[in-house]
Amino acid sequence: MSIRKAWEAIAGGIDQSLRTPYSYAVDLSIQRQLPGRMTLDVAYVGHFAHRLLAYDDVAAPMDLVDTKSGIDYFAAAKRLSTLWRNNTPESSINASVIGPTTQYWQDMLTPNSSGYTLCSSSTGATTPSLLIATYDLFGPGCGNLYNETSALYLMDLYGFPTSPVTGLNSFYNSQYSSLWDWRSIGYSNYNALQVGLHKQMSHGLLFGLNYTYSKSMDLESEAERGVHYLTDSIINPWSPSEMYGPSDFDLRHQINGYWVAELPFGRGKQFGGDISKGADAVIGGWQLGGTARWTSGFPASVYMGYVWPTNWDEMGWADLTGQPIKTGTTMINGTPNVFKNPTQASNGFGFAFPGESGSRNTVRGDGYLGVDMNLSKSWKIPHAEQQLVQLRWSVFNVTNTARFDVYAMQDQVETSNTFGDYSSTLTQPRVMEFALIYKF
Repeated sequence: MSIRKAWEAIAGGIDQSLRTPYSYAVDLSIQRQLPGRMTLDVAYVGHFAHRLLAYDDVAAPMDLVDTKSGIDYFAAAKRLSTLWRNNTPESSINASVIGPTTQYWQDMLTPNSSGYTLCSSSTGATTPSLLIATYDLFGPGCGNLYNETSALYLMDLYGFPTSPVTGLNSFYNSQYSSLWDWRSIGYSNYNALQVGLHKQMSHGLLFGLNYTYSKSMDLESEAERGVHYLTDSIINPWSPSEMYGPSDFDLRHQINGYWVAELPFGRGKQFGGDISKGADAVIGGWQLGGTARWTSGFPASVYMGYVWPTNWDEMGWADLTGQPIKTGTTMINGTPNVFKNPTQASNGFGFAFPGESGSRNTVRGDGYLGVDMNLSKSWKIPHAEQQLVQLRWSVFNVTNTARFDVYAMQDQVETSNTFGDYSSTLTQPRVMEFALIYKF
């Protein structure tokens, strides 16, 4: 058996056929004037982008198709991985057990009349069966279960257990194991309903309320300066659309509000309108203001650990095996967890199969909740009506609410005892601030 060693380089570059990105923006709004100096705004906002930069591995292993049967490598490898995950023993492997994808290995691999060495055997045991030898190569005994790219690597570059009929380096590039290039293949879309109610200052009251219902979907969310492992690089370059999902910044619901209320005490006000200037200096000039924000949760993906089923250099995300897992902060032995039932959640994800990128952004964490308020007292400077001194008491996060950051959760599904645990918050503890302000 001849052995040919590849350069095995992992490198990056820029696609020579980059094209200029472009986008369409759509905005349709209706405004209605309401009594009480109020205005109602309703709008649809859309944004559709094309030719966005995406980080794609142009030297990823080939998904070669058997021209005789029409079966591709990913389908054939997935079947072997499925049998291993179902604990199917090697002794029972034959064409009928493997099924239709058997034809792929029989057509694509070179037969060896002298038999095949089992890589899982410490004694150098052999088998006359091409199917058993191939199955063995993809199994845990060879360390390649969930690491199917390693099984393919041994087969393609070292002819073990046997070489593709097309020769060595049939699946892998002869110079690179991975070559990441920026390519103009990304796209995104954003659709939103925006509703706003605003009141101008009258009768000592001003306020505004905004609600946004939106959905943002894309192939990648990170800027080119920020992409690295397990962010947005394309895991399966033969099917980039597998990465299409909710944007990392997708928020389905957002509510923002603000208000300013002049307290009705003091000269010219509802209460104490005719009091003396001395009394007005005490009870007049008070104002209460604030802002509030609430959002639904940001999305995040679940990491399946250090395994490489599809891409030699990029691990990928875990598969969602059933319905979306319910989230909602739960305290487990004093530690906040993103899932309502962490044990059930860890069983709801599995390792991706060859050809799969995993499920992107399937977990929703806490949303943001914050209320900030301030109480101020102003004194006008005599004989200088445009100047005043203000004493302000501000409180940030009035309710001292803790909301947790889904990007700081324990996202590796294999660590079932800590899976979903939060390690940091979106919000800061309550803070108070006192200020003396001179306005002129």
